[in-house]
Amino acid sequence: MYPIKKNKKRLSPILDQIIHGPPSVSINLDRPSRLIDPSRRMFQCDALNFCYIFKYPNFDVELSESNSDDVFEEGLLSKDRPVETAIFLPSDCLHPEQGGYAVYLRQKNAEYLLQRHFGLKRCSNWTAGGSDFEKLAILDSIPSLDPFLVKTTFDGHKLRLDQACIPLSHSIEQRIKIRISEKVRPIVERAVGVHLNKRAGSEKKFVDAIWDPNLPEARLFIEAFKIDPRQGPVIFSAWKGLAFYEQQFAEHAPRIGHFLKWIKSDLSVPYDIRQNKPFKEQQDMFKSLVGRKLINMINNMRKIFVDFNTAYESFIKKSDPLPFRSYLLSADKRYWVLGYCCTALANSINIFERSMSESANGQVSFDRLNDLLYFVDSCVSSRAKPGANDI
Repeated sequence: MYPIKKNKKRLSPILDQIIHGPPSVSINLDRPSRLIDPSRRMFQCDALNFCYIFKYPNFDVELSESNSDDVFEEGLLSKDRPVETAIFLPSDCLHPEQGGYAVYLRQKNAEYLLQRHFGLKRCSNWTAGGSDFEKLAILDSIPSLDPFLVKTTFDGHKLRLDQACIPLSHSIEQRIKIRISEKVRPIVERAVGVHLNKRAGSEKKFVDAIWDPNLPEARLFIEAFKIDPRQGPVIFSAWKGLAFYEQQFAEHAPRIGHFLKWIKSDLSVPYDIRQNKPFKEQQDMFKSLVGRKLINMINNMRKIFVDFNTAYESFIKKSDPLPFRSYLLSADKRYWVLGYCCTALANSINIFERSMSESANGQVSFDRLNDLLYFVDSCVSSRAKPGANDI
């Protein structure tokens, strides 16, 4: 599919994402673990503290080639958590680009492989209080590894993470929380009949419930929509996740816009294209394909936001709770799709900007453009790929 003119050794797309990807894709625990006291490391099993944790798509449908309306139809999104969590153990920690081995937490023999490669003993209960297995299960419960999501999810389980392992300043965390709280406040007010001017204290408790679904106010909110309270934690987690990704998308928009503008411009023509004319047509076709996939991913994300705003308007302005109730019930599936799409875009931006740092006035070589397109095409491909253990 992509043009290859020379036999040139390159990292595999998945290894490139693990080593060079943004924080939403990969956590390098080796770097901070070498600098901090062992008591501050994330895991009790020390071998885990010198690896990479990463996310890997495992959808049954190719999101970059699908319409979001079709994705949410019965059967197309069959997996509850269609993004896998994996641990990458480099063959050489000082040279991870040489490859290594990956253990996917939901593969059939995961416990055996964790014991074999990391020394973790078999455990029948993956959620034993405060254990490494619980921490791995928590990381597997979210669609991306954004520091904010990791931190707030661990907070919800009353587990503390050292800032050296998950770098997130208190000011940034609070700023994101305030923005999300402002987004949900009108819905909370309408759902439970709380008015800011008269009962500000009560209103705050209901808004706080999105960060702690065990609060009594969270149960009242869920019951107001006639939803089974047992679904509350999943719904609240997905709801705040959707709000978070909407913020992330807004922050990424100018940079992804710059990428798309570049890919359609003359600057995307390699500066050494004359030496590679026999391959130009094939490369141009691949470039157009990658551009279309990126645009389709963006459109699918926007459709999720439009669906939310439509349900929001119906509830707030028309006092019709049914569309919003329906949205809440499907929030978890949308959360995973949106999380993957947002992460794929962040990774695409990362790949593009790394290429631009090596460019000559905005142009790259033919081979460099091959790599850029190849890696971006891989990170916007959501279907599971075989042979992903040996990396």
